[in-house]
Amino acid sequence: WKIVKLKGNIKFVKGKKPKIIFKEKSDELSKYLTINVLSGKDYLYAHPKSVILAEKDNILMVMDGASSGKIYFGANGIVASTLAKVEILNNDLSTEYVYHFLKYNENEINNHTTGSAIPHTDKNFVLSLKIALPDTNDIMFSKFNKAIGSIENKIIQNNDENKRLAKIRDSLLPKLMSGEIRVPINDKEGDEQLCKK
Repeated sequence: WKIVKLKGNIKFVKGKKPKIIFKEKSDELSKYLTINVLSGKDYLYAHPKSVILAEKDNILMVMDGASSGKIYFGANGIVASTLAKVEILNNDLSTEYVYHFLKYNENEINNHTTGSAIPHTDKNFVLSLKIALPDTNDIMFSKFNKAIGSIENKIIQNNDENKRLAKIRDSLLPKLMSGEIRVPINDKEGDEQLCKK
């Protein structure tokens, strides 16, 4: 393995803000990946035209604001204007390896922002970080990629399931509070409710 800088091995592709953003999902719209959407706090959608798209195996980094330097992985959709997609230029580096390297350095990246009023990720600082460039024939590296790949897939599935369940919870809670739907307190009450239907 040899030690190299990230410069020349990765590049940033800054996101773009779509012309129109929607709150409701439809078949022709893609998820608009803002920090709140990636954190599961919001759901926004837009047309996937003239924008930067991310796949589940792309690394995303927050470039603007207080969260500058925060790393995300496993999201499908339109990259927001405050984020950048991290593209790997060196085939010897796997996405998982670079993701975990950046995640490990996340706080350091956040501490080295530029700008006074609104912080921005310092791309030059990120590109100056030194990473161990693996030997592609190294058995340990291939084992790492295989093991971490299956773990990352499970994390993505769990995150997707958590977001889906949170959405269901958020739609059911107002109905429970208003009395539109009821939860039986005991088996007898549940049986009575079923008999009425």
